[in-house]
Amino acid sequence: MNPLIPGAGDVVLAAVAVLNIVLVVLALAALLRATDRNHWLAIILLTLLVPIGGPVVALIVLHRRNARGLVRASEATATS
Repeated sequence: MNPLIPGAGDVVLAAVAVLNIVLVVLALAALLRATDRNHWLAIILLTLLVPIGGPVVALIVLHRRNARGLVRASEATATS
């Protein structure tokens, strides 16, 4: 076995680490774009402290909040 060629476990671990970094960056970017800044500290801590699942949950929460805000904004413009 060649010690310079990474094993399958090393490749999987590196891929998971890269995936986690990408998800964290996406979640923090979504938080910066969010109009509603309620619970931003909790979302940041969740994103940074819980690998993979934290950023995924943060992205889902931010997406749902943003969609809810867009619905409210369209209802407000429709009634005025």
